[in-house]
Amino acid sequence: MNNQKGFTNIILVTIIVVILVGTVGYFIFIKKSEPITQQPTTAQTTASNSGKAYQNNQYGFEVKHPEGWAIDESGKLGTVVIFFNPVVDQSQSQTFQANINILIRPLKNLGLKNIDEYVNLDKSMLLKYFPDVKFYPDEKISLSDGKEARIISLSRMQNNMLIHDRHLIVINNDNAYVMALTALDSKWDTYINLIDSVFSSFKFIQ
Repeated sequence: MNNQKGFTNIILVTIIVVILVGTVGYFIFIKKSEPITQQPTTAQTTASNSGKAYQNNQYGFEVKHPEGWAIDESGKLGTVVIFFNPVVDQSQSQTFQANINILIRPLKNLGLKNIDEYVNLDKSMLLKYFPDVKFYPDEKISLSDGKEARIISLSRMQNNMLIHDRHLIVINNDNAYVMALTALDSKWDTYINLIDSVFSSFKFIQ
């Protein structure tokens, strides 16, 4: 009984990390950084073909990150990499840096077998622990290499701000690859084209 409870807690922690890493990590980043001059967001939130391709040979993937966004490979909160916008968005008196984070989780560690099970567990845990979460219709897409992927979009309250998340989920070699954009809901329209471009650039190189 205790082993089963412990396993459930591991699943919960893994899934909640995906949704919180963008928010918690960059509230910490902003508080520890020097004050940043506010700039118009639209100048930094359009992904372009001149953005550089980021390759991770350890996990065998490539993605084209937004031009001008910084890269954090420190492993913060279990991430493989985080790309963050150097421009700080503002909501009332609080500031937030939009970011794209990538996490990789072995399915066997979660007791799962496929992408449908991962998506269902993800949603059930979010509904249980974030009662205010609002899900938008899922999208089924194929990556450039033909692999099936899912896109999940949702909004939720965090630290008195309405946050919007959009996740790309794909399974490769029994691992769940999750790439998530986290941004203020009030600024979401400025990030739509960016995240579509980044998601479409994701591919496996091994």
